[in-house]
Amino acid sequence: MSKGVKERAEVWERLKKDVFAPAALIVEDVLKEVITANDVNLPKPANLVRIASRWFIDGTFKLVKSPFYQLFSNHALVKKGDDTKQVPLVYVLMSRRSKEDYVTVLSAMHQCLENPLVDWVMLDFEAGN
Repeated sequence: MSKGVKERAEVWERLKKDVFAPAALIVEDVLKEVITANDVNLPKPANLVRIASRWFIDGTFKLVKSPFYQLFSNHALVKKGDDTKQVPLVYVLMSRRSKEDYVTVLSAMHQCLENPLVDWVMLDFEAGN
């Protein structure tokens, strides 16, 4: 198995089970449990924490008025000391909610944020008409 594959897989499984757990804590626990004395070429813990970073995306429809249709928001978990908070990163007023509109918004966010290292996104997606 290539370098870090089993560790990354285990980190992802735990993140799916507890999305609010601090990524660094999950990585630390996984490394303590998965790695044996014979393991070589281990991944750097900081890299595992970085790939475990995740976005939460939501849309609300009740707060906006015509000509807009929804307020689209993007949040992430931010840690300072022992505190972890979910904070808003981006708000977008949208006038439609088609798949193409979401692709356009996500592509623009990706470009504006200079290609963030996000591998996992949690959202409640309802396709529009």
